[in-house]
Amino acid sequence: MVTPSPLALKHAIQVLGAVLQFEHPADLVMSRHLRENRELGRADRAFIAESVFGVLREKRLLDHLTGNGYPRALLLAWLARVAKLNMREIEPLLNRGEANTVTLIKAGRTDDLPLAVRAELPDWVVEKLLQQHTAAEVLALGRALTQPAPLDLRVNTLRAKRDGVLQTLSAEGIAATATPHAPHGLRLIGRPAINRHPLFLDGTLEVQDEGSQLLCALVAPSRHELTVDFLRGRGRQDVGAGCNDARQRPPLRLRYVAIAIEKVAASSGAVGAVQCAPRGDQQ
Repeated sequence: MVTPSPLALKHAIQVLGAVLQFEHPADLVMSRHLRENRELGRADRAFIAESVFGVLREKRLLDHLTGNGYPRALLLAWLARVAKLNMREIEPLLNRGEANTVTLIKAGRTDDLPLAVRAELPDWVVEKLLQQHTAAEVLALGRALTQPAPLDLRVNTLRAKRDGVLQTLSAEGIAATATPHAPHGLRLIGRPAINRHPLFLDGTLEVQDEGSQLLCALVAPSRHELTVDFLRGRGRQDVGAGCNDARQRPPLRLRYVAIAIEKVAASSGAVGAVQCAPRGDQQ
């Protein structure tokens, strides 16, 4: 990572401060701020997103290192400890008196911290896990969960084959590999602007994590089945509700599914809901 601009740090502090109010989901806060500040360049936007979500993933450790949990302190600690910028790279961003603090944070030991802090997990979760796993296994799990999720894509097989798409991306300098389990998935290396790529714009590629691709393969609805899918509510709650072979389901049971979907939609802030009915009277 290169040193962010002072403007990018300023906006990251604003976004993180709003996120830590816990009034709205972090991704919505981020999206709203970036929409309202269209003058920000691509590099600034990338830093704001990476740093804010990076702080959230390492917040227990950063809270301990800073001792105050202020957004600016958390972000500077993240730059020093997680992004691993050296003091020479961080100094242009510092106010008077902050250099000594950041130096101490950068050099601070963490191997004697409680397991829950090092694993970035709640205390009660660690207590439960330790009933069945060793401390080393819990730590490995916690550290794995702090890693950014990969950017996975699904190939629309009506338009292209996965191997052909891989060759096209490689020829254009976009590094990607086949997903290890999903048969039509790709995993990008890094964060290229795939939303502007012609294969994305024409529907050949769609962003979808490998887990969701595997769920689709497991459900595998046939032509005569009706599936209701309510996926990724605005609060990052992925919910699926299915009505399989709706013609054989009692209307009352279908109504319960519709009510459940409406409740999820209301709780997640979604605009609409889906009502499923026996085939021949579908909405």
